[in-house]
Amino acid sequence: MNENFTVKNIPAAFSPDANNSPPRYNLPENVEYCRTCVISNQRPSSSVEFKTRSDSPKTTIHFDDEGVCDACRFAEHKHNEIDWDSARGGTEGAVRSIPPDRRRL
Repeated sequence: MNENFTVKNIPAAFSPDANNSPPRYNLPENVEYCRTCVISNQRPSSSVEFKTRSDSPKTTIHFDDEGVCDACRFAEHKHNEIDWDSARGGTEGAVRSIPPDRRRL
C-alpha cells in the first residue's frame, strides 16, 4: 500500500474501528448469496404491509443445501423437466389454435 495514501472524511460507521451494529429490519445477520443468480438473503419476500411491524421477523429468500435459491431451482425445473411442445400441443398446434384474424406472422 502507498505510504502517502490517507483517507479523509470517512463516516464513523465505515471506519475500521467501528463496532458492527446489529442487523436492521430483522433481516438475517449473515449475508448469503445464491450461487446461480447472486441474489442475497437480505431481500425480503413480499408481505402484507399492514400486517407486519418493524420488529416482526421477515421471510427472506430461501437457499437449499447447495446454496441455490428457490427461484433458480424453479427455473431449472421449467427448462429441464417440462416438455413445453407437448404441453402446448406442439408448435404447429399452438399457432393453428389462434384464430386467423388474431395471428401476427
